[in-house]
Formats: sequence, C-alpha cells, structure tokens
Amino acid sequence: MTTPHNPSPVVTPTMGEPPADAARTRRFKLRLSLPGKNIGGEWLCQMTGEAMAYQSYCGTHGTECVFTWYLHTDGKTYLNAHVKDHDDWWLSWESTANCLYLSSWMNAAAWKLEGGRLVRTSDGAVASLPIPQKWPLADAEFIMALPAGNPAALTVQEVDEPLGLAETAHGRARTHSA
Repeated sequence: MTTPHNPSPVVTPTMGEPPADAARTRRFKLRLSLPGKNIGGEWLCQMTGEAMAYQSYCGTHGTECVFTWYLHTDGKTYLNAHVKDHDDWWLSWESTANCLYLSSWMNAAAWKLEGGRLVRTSDGAVASLPIPQKWPLADAEFIMALPAGNPAALTVQEVDEPLGLAETAHGRARTHSA
C-alpha cells in the first residue's frame, strides 16, 4: 500500500492501517512524575474510568498503557500503545486542547524521549499535567502537550515490561534517546 502525500508535520496517514513491520519486542510503561506535586498516579494511562467522551484520553489513572517504539520510514518515532486487548492504538493528541489521547495510526503523532521529557517532535511540546483542570463531566486532569519549559512539564521514564516469566514483575528503568 502506498502512503499518500501528507503536508501535515504531525500525522502520517496510511489509510488507517497500522504499519505491518511495527516492532513489538521491547514493551515498556511510561513512569510520570512532577517533582513536589502529587499527580494522582505513576503511569501514563488510558482514562477508562471517565465519561465515554474521555476514555481515549491519557492521564495518570485508569488502565496503564504498555508501549513499543516504532521507527517509521519518515525517520520519526511513534508510540504504539497496548491496552487490554488492543494493540492497534497510537499515542496522539487532540488539537483543540492539546490533550494526549490514543487513536488509530492515521492520527498518530511522532514522539521522542529527550532529557527526561516526552516531546512531540512536530513542535517540541512536552507532556505536561497542569493542575487544576476543569472539564465537563470529568473529575480528572488530562496529560497535555504544552510548550517546553512550562512548570507542569512531566518527567518521563521508560520502565521495561517483562516479556517472559524469567523477568521481574517490576521491570527495569531505562533511558531512551531517539
């Protein structure tokens, strides 16, 4: 299948089909922290406990996401999210409020871990958790992509998920440079 030309620096569509050659060998969670603040959880999660409209959004509570990196032929890296029985979700963001959410490959955004921050490569925005937030029908705060250097920028660390019985249940911290 030929990937159509896309002038957008954020989305690389493939007509909604995920890449067949996506690496699925090393799985990891993303541990989040904001020094001096209680952010309500430790991991990047799918907000499964919120109103239906928000269940694809990302926060620090809900169902923990397990990720794999995918290096696309465009030279950018994408995060494939594995949540429950779904392996076909990709980390993205919605443009109205810059909230991170899980979506199909057609809406995937390129990301990298750099200097302990999860960075959206299209504009350098970093995963952040400004508190407090007010959303209709939601009690939670959502992870947002905000300009680098903001006081709510999260520290992000990969923690390997075990692939077999011989590995520990807690994983091992790892640094990724893209």
